[in-house]
Amino acid sequence: MAKNTNYPSTLANDAAVGDVAWVNPSNAGVDDGSYATCDLAADEQSNYLKATNFGFDVPDETITGIKVEVEKKSDTNDANDVIVRLVKGGSIVGENKELSYDWYTTDTISTYGGPGQLWGTTWTYSDINASNFGLVFSAMQDSQE
Repeated sequence: MAKNTNYPSTLANDAAVGDVAWVNPSNAGVDDGSYATCDLAADEQSNYLKATNFGFDVPDETITGIKVEVEKKSDTNDANDVIVRLVKGGSIVGENKELSYDWYTTDTISTYGGPGQLWGTTWTYSDINASNFGLVFSAMQDSQE
């Protein structure tokens, strides 16, 4: 079973969902203390932060699961995931793997998927190696009560 850890080299705001754009999406491409940000008001949803072009070199083998790790934080404890899905062949596919808890105010790694989890679709090694394989991510700010 191949295990690969790669950062995306192509990051963009994708307005297919949500109301608020991500600022500096390319900052999500490395772990250096610079962030892609989205300034959400109560009940606003972000656009997709779309990450592709991971540069994987998965060998010719059966894909049995996909795990994605995302480092995230919020200025308040009122932000949460709305959509976390994979991109296959440039199209958003499969199950939404959003987590149901509020984000922390410190950098936290959230894990989506894992062994045996194919996100509701089938995969080949060439799908994963393709430059248009990736992840889309959208967040929401909870209502302030």
